[in-house]
Amino acid sequence: MASTTGYVALMQTSALRSLLTIPGPFVSVYFDDSHHPEDAEKQLDLKLRELRGELSAQDTPEDSLAAIENSARGRSRTVGRGGRALIAAGGHVVVDEELTEPPATHVARVSALPYLVPLVRYGEPPLRHVVAAVDRAESTIDAFDEHGRRTESETVRGRGHPVHDYLTEITDTVAKAAERTGARLVVLVGGVRARTAVHSALPDSVRAITHEATHESAVEDLVEGAKHRRLADLDARYRTELSRGRGLATEGLAGVATALREADVEVLIVGNPGDSTVFTVDDPGDDPRMVAASERELEAIGTGKGIEKGIERVRERRADEAIPFAAIAADAEIVALTGLLDGGFGAILRHG
Repeated sequence: MASTTGYVALMQTSALRSLLTIPGPFVSVYFDDSHHPEDAEKQLDLKLRELRGELSAQDTPEDSLAAIENSARGRSRTVGRGGRALIAAGGHVVVDEELTEPPATHVARVSALPYLVPLVRYGEPPLRHVVAAVDRAESTIDAFDEHGRRTESETVRGRGHPVHDYLTEITDTVAKAAERTGARLVVLVGGVRARTAVHSALPDSVRAITHEATHESAVEDLVEGAKHRRLADLDARYRTELSRGRGLATEGLAGVATALREADVEVLIVGNPGDSTVFTVDDPGDDPRMVAASERELEAIGTGKGIEKGIERVRERRADEAIPFAAIAADAEIVALTGLLDGGFGAILRHG
């Protein structure tokens, strides 16, 4: 059984689903992008030179090398410690994310599949949320995606309408925005009377994730608190279900691979898979969820699903690439674990 010490980050994979339709090879790069103005450009030059050398030794296409370098140089950088994740394919950067802390070591990998584990481990835990600034005259409801970017904004005006109708419209707008975007937190900001009236009128499912604040300056702390609570809740769920033996959790390559094939993974848990491997169909685009811990198992499953060429269509791949890629196809969330995990992977299941 896993000896867990807590989750460090969580990634909602919906934003990465476009990777499923992009043909490889993928160039996955992670590096320390700490920015100190006095020598920032010199340090970046040195890092990119080292990365280019390692990638060139792996026969990385020149157009992808250029895309990686252009993205690394072209984005404004935040002063202080941080990291950068860049994934390119076909001469285009398809993932470009800041990391909350530098990776322990830089990564420069070329493979048929993208390497996503460091993105989970060092990335900012995401949280889709809605902020409603409630006012007697006019209210604004903003929705934010998993990266904190505003994706929707709607204004509800109260002039000329009875107060009850105005509050009902705000409540409906907030509830619909939360449900439509899959928000895990709603923050109501404004005067006590108005925000309390909206809060109490929300549907139960939305009210359960709603908090009130007097000023918008409190939103950031509420978002951070919700992220940590979400990770703690997942930790507790995983431990509890795993301890039940036949609960809604599994651990190890065989169990996780089976659950992924059945689209039964709600949350994939990544520990330290090392150099372990799994077996997939030759072209992951056929069905990325077709992963197995053994070649024989996949061949048997493949035959049953109409894969006629049998062993010719089976490929051994790194588990740290194939398993997270399958999790994206299964629309599962992915979290990184700081403690030990048997086989390097675990999962919280949808059905059991």
